[in-house]
Amino acid sequence: MFDTIQVEKELIPTRKKFFWRASSEWFLAQAFPATFNRFIKRDPFSYISFKNFIQHQKISAWDWDDNQFTTNQIDHPYHGQIYFNAFRSNGYNFYQSSIATFLGSYIWEDGRRDTASLHQ
Repeated sequence: MFDTIQVEKELIPTRKKFFWRASSEWFLAQAFPATFNRFIKRDPFSYISFKNFIQHQKISAWDWDDNQFTTNQIDHPYHGQIYFNAFRSNGYNFYQSSIATFLGSYIWEDGRRDTASLHQ
């Protein structure tokens, strides 16, 4: 008879988790677009501060945005998958990677100068 524990180990591979590499990729996914928007495009929403972040913690500060269709249906999901894959490709499971995606989106929306978007 087969040893069931040995069979389970062979069928369920475990990967080593690389937190610092994953968090560095996640941070760069935040920093590159924010830096581009701030210094190249000079978008008004990119002039952020810690005060903006604190003000957006109130539910009343959140609102529906007026983004274009391509922004909401292509750009935002693409950016979310970058957050997700930063952790997923470094040994984290689906749920752990989903938490990183939520935190990335939350920080991005809450750090904006204008009102944060409720539906994103």
